[in-house]
Amino acid sequence: MKIKVSKSGLKILLVGVLILSAIVFLAKGLFFAAFVNGTPITRLALIKELEKQNGKQMLESLITRELILQEAKKKGVVVKPQEVENEVKKIEKNTSKQGQNLDQLLAFQGMTRNDLKNQMQVQLILEKLLADKIKVSDKEIGDFIQKNTPEEQVGTQKPPTKDEARDQIRQQKIQKEASTLIEQLKKKAKISIFVNY
Repeated sequence: MKIKVSKSGLKILLVGVLILSAIVFLAKGLFFAAFVNGTPITRLALIKELEKQNGKQMLESLITRELILQEAKKKGVVVKPQEVENEVKKIEKNTSKQGQNLDQLLAFQGMTRNDLKNQMQVQLILEKLLADKIKVSDKEIGDFIQKNTPEEQVGTQKPPTKDEARDQIRQQKIQKEASTLIEQLKKKAKISIFVNY
């Protein structure tokens, strides 16, 4: 039995094969991470390796982020894009004062500006959620400066300024209170984990 294919059918088949080949070529990054002397390393193999190394930590991080975002939504806490942008500008200014480039520093850490913005958004949300618990008093600043002032001036070591003291105390309070908040949110949440590391 012979199968006859018309010229138009052959053209359609040829165009289909060309389109499919182009899609596979353009989307090869979806299936393959690399080729080594013609041998493929699949994205699945790469993902499995990454999960072995950092899977548990990354999953915990994603769960924590989602809990914070859900709590912010529940309490009506909003961080505007301009607030995030202002924080990124502060970080950029500080890194340039130290003679570093923010984009290069981020690339070295395997991050992008967008990653930094996402982290800053969560950080600012946490600060707003914890605003009443992270206030710093003048007494705390004075005690901090006294405790961190060297008895003798050694080299270029100077006592912290009030702003530096306030920032450090505030960061310590944020870390402590954020840890407590996250533990409370985890206890109240229904978290279903489907992968074990």
